Amino acid sequence: MVATLTGSFAPIKWIGRRKIDFHSMSEPDASANRPVFITKSSLADQIPHTDLILSRYHAVLCRGLGTADSLVNGKDVYIMRDMDEVTYYHLELDTFEFIIANGLAAESYRDVGNRTWFDNYAEWQRESLKSKADAQPGNVDLRLRAAVVIDELRAKT
Repeated sequence: MVATLTGSFAPIKWIGRRKIDFHSMSEPDASANRPVFITKSSLADQIPHTDLILSRYHAVLCRGLGTADSLVNGKDVYIMRDMDEVTYYHLELDTFEFIIANGLAAESYRDVGNRTWFDNYAEWQRESLKSKADAQPGNVDLRLRAAVVIDELRAKT
């Protein structure tokens, strides 16, 4: 469960994971994917309440709607350039929400056709197919059932 901006709690539906190796990218791509470091209390008193690292274009609500890189001031909010790699985690909920990340409102994951970018996409796809097959065992398309069985066999080898 995660806290949302509205004060409620929402269950996590999926956690997308993406590891980025900056040495395997062109400099423009590496620069576009470098994270933003937001120091504790750099935006307001106790916001964030502990240091926070977000992807550069992650939407946040702070002085209006913007991206994490729009908060960069070069002092206590800055682009992290001295690193070889980073692993991002994106939380998907049943509905798109702003969640509270270390006291700062940040967007939850919203599938806009980029789920394949995540390292654990195949795992999500297997689970998604399996859920569909389990939900309608008598009416599931034969191709869907076959895909689930094939994925389960691949996972065992």
